[in-house]
Amino acid sequence: MLRLVAGTDGAFDVFGTKWSYNGYYAHGTNRTSIDVDDISLTPRYNAAIDAITGPNGTVVCRSAAARASGCVPLNVIGQVTVDPAALAYVEPGNGPRQRSRQVEHVVSFNLSGEPFSLWAGPVAIATGAEYRNESYVTTADPYGNGVTADSPNSGANAAPRTWTDLTASIGSSIASSPVTGSVPSALLKSSPL
Repeated sequence: MLRLVAGTDGAFDVFGTKWSYNGYYAHGTNRTSIDVDDISLTPRYNAAIDAITGPNGTVVCRSAAARASGCVPLNVIGQVTVDPAALAYVEPGNGPRQRSRQVEHVVSFNLSGEPFSLWAGPVAIATGAEYRNESYVTTADPYGNGVTADSPNSGANAAPRTWTDLTASIGSSIASSPVTGSVPSALLKSSPL
């Protein structure tokens, strides 16, 4: 896992009023590796126990595709010794594996200040923007959901967002009633890589 964050904050004056700002950039990368050993692969097990009489009276797996991938019939009836070749087909030495990589980028900036005052006090404004991009790619061997390097499972999501808040008092100092409003806008977009 890798995570990097850099940020800044500060203040400045504009026409005699103080404004504050803060912002940051964050990057994260996460890699996941899944390796499974000593597990029976159900489609292979089903193919191995579905046997028929083949040429010259030999017993073979019914599925031609399974035979082409090395299927050896597995006898599960009675007290028989399991054929090591059938067991190796049903429980391969290198079981399912999967590799995933997730990446996230975030940029955010906020600005706030009190540009003017009304009869009951200052008007405060805060505004900001954020952009977030997340993506992932997953590859696996043929057992791991059939997702391979030639056909990886992947996706991405980008989410920009802006916002503005306005706060103003509309009463005297004895009975002050702040009014706060917020104007958010969000654009969500999802697309494949």
